[in-house]
Amino acid sequence: MFWIWLTFVLYAMFVAPGKGFASDPIIQDLLRGNVNEVEPLVLTVFTFLGLFPMLFAALLLPFDQDKVPAWPFILGSLRTGGFHPSTILFP
Repeated sequence: MFWIWLTFVLYAMFVAPGKGFASDPIIQDLLRGNVNEVEPLVLTVFTFLGLFPMLFAALLLPFDQDKVPAWPFILGSLRTGGFHPSTILFP
């Protein structure tokens, strides 16, 4: 499963059509905070990348009784958004 995840991330970073991450004006505006120049739908999707890990944390942490705790994966998904491997390995 990890290799499938890694393949998709590498594809999105280097092979996917469009401008690269460093020269994409939409990504650059989002990272700089120029939200007035970005289409509202794109801003909504970008914001949801942070909201979904918080929703998962609210659902998982109160009932976490497993040998492998969920909190490291939740912190990782808050840092990396939708590209965190735990979202694929532990759905």
